[in-house]
Amino acid sequence: MNSKIKQPIRKKASSKRTTSYKESLITYIDIMGFQNFIEDNCRNANTVKKTLDTLHSITKTGRKKGLWDLNLEVTSFSDLIIRSYAIQDEKSMASIIKKELNEIKHIQLELMKKDIVIRGGITIGDIFHSDKYVFGTGLVDAYKLESERAVNPRIVIDQRIMKLLHEHKSKCTPFERITGQFVVKGLIAKSENGTCFVNYLHEDIKEKFPDLETLVAHKKLIIRNAIKFENNTRVLDKYLWLANYHNNIVELQSKKIRGNKNMNIFDVLKILEKDMPGIYDV
Repeated sequence: MNSKIKQPIRKKASSKRTTSYKESLITYIDIMGFQNFIEDNCRNANTVKKTLDTLHSITKTGRKKGLWDLNLEVTSFSDLIIRSYAIQDEKSMASIIKKELNEIKHIQLELMKKDIVIRGGITIGDIFHSDKYVFGTGLVDAYKLESERAVNPRIVIDQRIMKLLHEHKSKCTPFERITGQFVVKGLIAKSENGTCFVNYLHEDIKEKFPDLETLVAHKKLIIRNAIKFENNTRVLDKYLWLANYHNNIVELQSKKIRGNKNMNIFDVLKILEKDMPGIYDV
């Protein structure tokens, strides 16, 4: 009789990736006025699909150009885009923030040229983000920024990010300050109530003479949509806000070149009250 005791069968270690949260820079974006857009095109699904194709394509330009960062995840659903950059360490945080602010700036400009206006929020928090799932407290915070703070067509920046940038600036080496490696000041605008948001027209005013074509297109988009939503006060107010942002940027640039007889940019690009339905302060 064989009384030998059998050895227990050892299970192979699972090769599945562990599900865990990652501290990340999270951007939550959606199309402003998408419900109205759907209602206007209720019989034209192809128009809606083309708009969403444009949105998803432009928000994934990093992958398209071969510049895809392995730390970046992007999820899209209908008119919603969620982007998250995993933060590896404190040292890389500032450069990741600057990189994403630049990306969002270009995304807003490119979408504007396609007559697509977006709003959203950027924050830092915990998130699990894969090809199939996206969840976490950081995502909730980004959603709240978009739904409660953004209100107007802008990408709001969480105060936690502003605090981190301020702390990082105080730690910069003289070389970093001289070379401007982490300069983000021009990329961030602040409203009267202290809300910070991505200054997506920054690219067009940093040079002595801005890209007039872009600014003219921006002006036309605002006037066109303000007239379109003249009877919808809730939406109209958002374009009146955008008109003020546009005029503030144009006026800022005009101060740099005023006196140049060949190029009075302020007169050409400013949005006037007669151009817009309703009354607003410049």
